[in-house]
Amino acid sequence: MPLVIHEVAPPSAAQLNLVIQGMRNSWQSREKGDSNITPSGKFSLGEADMSLCKRLLKGGSDHAKYLRQIPFVIDVSGPDFWWRQFDQYAAGVVPTDITTNSTSQMHTLGRERVTEEHIDLQDVPYYERQAYLELVEQARLRWLEAGKRKGPHAKEWRGLLQLISTGWRYRRCVSMNYQSARAMYHARQHHREWEWRQWCNAMEQLPLYELIIWSPKQEESHATGN
Repeated sequence: MPLVIHEVAPPSAAQLNLVIQGMRNSWQSREKGDSNITPSGKFSLGEADMSLCKRLLKGGSDHAKYLRQIPFVIDVSGPDFWWRQFDQYAAGVVPTDITTNSTSQMHTLGRERVTEEHIDLQDVPYYERQAYLELVEQARLRWLEAGKRKGPHAKEWRGLLQLISTGWRYRRCVSMNYQSARAMYHARQHHREWEWRQWCNAMEQLPLYELIIWSPKQEESHATGN
């Protein structure tokens, strides 16, 4: 089962408008801004503001710190092995830039029979999948019979945990900003694992997604005709 994007709360037009205005504070050039909120309530980024956005992006993350002020929240389900990679990239940004609330394996494992709704096994041959799920169920039943004990000395519980693969699915509500999203996007946009391609596609649906996906190399390529 691939990533499931349950819901996205994008930045509002008012937030985007104020951030782009504030981006010009260092030059005291707000009067040169040409962005606005349209009558329909959408934010429209002007050409002059877009040009400055790109210049700051070329200067690196410190110069493009306005991206840190553009927040969004995304609700995602995915396998443990993908979340481990996600956390690796979260470690590369300011610690407060990414916050998550996650489902808990400790609280939910053992409540019911483990099925393919709980764990990613789609690339495992059918009979091996069934054998594995039955093995997990027998471990769960042993834990139930032992009195549902948990902890370092509860061998039935530890045995059940040790059987669970990194395909176990977690649902997380993630709050982050455009600078963190940009770092992940450019590091993973061509990754061979489809979960990352799904994540990058979700980033491309955000308002002003150009600020996430744009790279100076694109302009260099257009300038040389490549």
